[in-house]
Amino acid sequence: MLTRRPLHAVDRVLIQARSEALLSIFRIDSVRSGESLEVEDVLDGERHTLFDPDLATEAFEGWVLPLRLARVQRWTFPLLAGPQVPSTRLEGMLERLKSYGLELTHEGLRSGAHLLGRLWSWYLEEQMASTQEPRSEDADSLE
Repeated sequence: MLTRRPLHAVDRVLIQARSEALLSIFRIDSVRSGESLEVEDVLDGERHTLFDPDLATEAFEGWVLPLRLARVQRWTFPLLAGPQVPSTRLEGMLERLKSYGLELTHEGLRSGAHLLGRLWSWYLEEQMASTQEPRSEDADSLE
């Protein structure tokens, strides 16, 4: 039988921060490459500065993504909760979330957080539909 050891204080703080994290859809407004990014919550307009060198790339400026913002003391850690999509796909993303029965509020997303993972398959379907090029039976492009 497995024995459970008490959690280290640091682990307890990180688990608590994740469980209390703000879950929402954010638009990346500006980026300091390799350092930080400014995001806006599309549900309430609140702005946040995130320090994450992996997310801080100009390639994603203007894109939207579901995130959990976990706060530990003075730091805010972004935790990806779904696919990053161009802002032109925001309405489609929100419509898909509504089709899952989610209310587009922070409380609604939190109560249905497990459904955000379904956005990955939606995004892949959208990508495939937008990149399919008409071809002949010989696989030659028809365009």
